[in-house]
Parts: sequence; C-alpha cells; structure tokens
Amino acid sequence: MSSSPAQPGPRYGSGPRQYQPPADPTPAPEPTPAPEEPSYGPPDPKYPESTGKPGTPEPDYPSSPPKPDYPAPPPKRCPPSMECDTDGIDDIRCEAQAVKAEADELALADEDLQKRQTAFEETRAKYDVARVAAEAAAEKQKEVIAELLCQIHLNTDAVDRLDNAFGQVIACIAECREETGCGIPDDCGFGGDWTSERIDDLRAKVTKIEKYFDDVLIKEPTALDDRVKAVQKLIDDLTAAMKAEMIKDPKRWYAQAKEAEWARLRITGRFADQNEFQECLCRGLTCSLQGRRLIAKLVGDRKYQECREEARRKRCDWLRKNIVSETLATAKLLEKQAAT
Repeated sequence: MSSSPAQPGPRYGSGPRQYQPPADPTPAPEPTPAPEEPSYGPPDPKYPESTGKPGTPEPDYPSSPPKPDYPAPPPKRCPPSMECDTDGIDDIRCEAQAVKAEADELALADEDLQKRQTAFEETRAKYDVARVAAEAAAEKQKEVIAELLCQIHLNTDAVDRLDNAFGQVIACIAECREETGCGIPDDCGFGGDWTSERIDDLRAKVTKIEKYFDDVLIKEPTALDDRVKAVQKLIDDLTAAMKAEMIKDPKRWYAQAKEAEWARLRITGRFADQNEFQECLCRGLTCSLQGRRLIAKLVGDRKYQECREEARRKRCDWLRKNIVSETLATAKLLEKQAAT
C-alpha cells in the first residue's frame, strides 16, 4: 500500500492569526493636463496675458474657493488619544472565536468521518473475499462461453465480418469515458493556496471525494458480484436462445457470445488487484479527513477576520459619535507631548 497523503500539523500553538485590514482603494490617476490653446489674433485688452516677469501685475481672474487646510493624518492608533493599547484584547477575543468556529466545524464532520472509518475497515475484508469469488466465477464463465461459440456454425467470411463489426463497436465504446484506476488524485486535488474566500470551492472538492468513497469504493465488493451475475444472465439468455427450435439466428448468437466474453473480462472492474483497491480506499478516507481539517481551518480564519473587522467597525462608529470629545482629548495629549 502506498503512503497516504501528507496531513497538516495541528493548528493550535502555531501562533495567532494575522489580521490584514482591507487595503485602501487604489487612488485614481491624476488627470492629464489639457494642451494649451493656440493663440488666435492679438490679446483682448480686457483680459491681458500674464508676462510672468517680476513686478508685472497679474490679471484679476476669479479664483476658486480655497481648500480647507487640514493637518497631517493622525497616527495609525485609533482613537488617537488612546495611550493604552487594547488591540491585544481584540486579538485574543477574535482568536477564541476562530478556535471555536474551527472546533464546531470539526465536530460536524466527526460523525461522518467515524462512519467512513467503520466502512473502510469493513470494506477491506469484504473486497478481498468478493474479488477471489469473482475471479473464480469468471474463469468458469470463460469455459462456458467458449463451448457456446463452438456450437455456433458460421462460415469464415461471416465470422470475419462479425468480428470486424464487433471490433468497431467496441472501439466506439472505448472512446466513451470509462473510469479506470483510482478516481482520487494522489494529492487529493488540494494543491495550491487556499483562503477563506474559497471555502465553497474546497467543500465541493471534498464532497466529490466523499461521494466517490461512499458510492463507488464502499460498494465495490457488491459491484463485483453484480457484474458476475450480469455476465451469467448473458450466458443464460444465449443458452436458452440456442436451445429454442423455433428461431435459428446464428449470427445473433455469435454477437451475443462476443458480448458475454467482453463483459466477462470487465468483471474485476477498474482495479488491477486487491492492493490497488486498498490503496484507493485508504486515499479516499485520508483525503476526506485532510479536506475536512482544511475546511475547519479556513472557517476559523474567516471567523477571525470577521471578528477583527467588527472590532474595527465599532471603533470607527465610536469615533464618528465622539469627534469633539476625542479632538479635545487628542489636543491635550499633543500638548503634553510638546511639553516633554
């Protein structure tokens, strides 16, 4: 059995999540100054042109309203008069909410993971028994089909045409998508960077893996027996048709025998042997676990970001309601700093 996909280490103890405030919007580019207008004729005496020389009075044009003279932006600390840094309290509270959200997500997954672990252990034993029985049945069916083909009398030309036609049909079927081997990638399909904005994408990937585990892998022992029965039905139908005295159709019988042999070769399904199936079964279980852990981490990260953003919003709301008092408090602080 190949090694299972690497699992991430525990989240706890790896340090607090780093809050990144929303980036400021990209400033709009400054407008390109319009080209100077060409001069047409002599200047109007009512609106003399500026000479740019010292001592020359400038024309008295109406001026635009002056812009308010605001001071430099306050420091990053908000409110600006706050000398006690309470950001650490926000960080602890938000980290606690993130850990709780992560734990809640894992708790929701726990029941499903336990069921899949139980199914994994049961299916391992079932598949080995079912595989041995299916291979033995397929060998017996091979002999029966060969005997039926010997009983079908056709000339060489008819056999060649039927073989050619059957080969063309099977070639067309081969172009159809037919799953072979394990349907789960070696890395579970979780490569690349995952952020809290992509939780839905990750959930879709994990759901697809778990559906494959539940609907294909866990049911494979039963599917082996079903395929044996399906081939046996083809053989029984052909045997009954050949025994019937009313209708003689050797070409149809031949095509039916070819179909039965084609289906017989596919009894063991997509997996070459028991080990290949076991590896895929293990990969399905471990990828489910890895995906659920990654989802829980992203849920925690999102909760942390939401909590820090909420704390920032509350401070902004408080500042909007206390502009005057905070201005006076900040002025006293600046006066105190200037005195020292």
